[in-house]
Amino acid sequence: MTVCRKLPIHITYYSDVTLTSMFQGIIASCVQLCFAWRVKIITNNIWVVILIVSCAIVSMRKLTLLSSH
Repeated sequence: MTVCRKLPIHITYYSDVTLTSMFQGIIASCVQLCFAWRVKIITNNIWVVILIVSCAIVSMRKLTLLSSH
């Protein structure tokens, strides 16, 4: 005798707008981090690099968090 149970299946659906926002945040942060690396190589000024990196991280977190809701 086989017992058949219906288990709740939770499927998360991401729309195109959500995926687009997530990718925009990731790609923008990658570009900003590459720019920060170039600034470090050219100027060797760590404070400007820290400012650019922190802005890149905040930007990525903001866009990925907004797209996940």
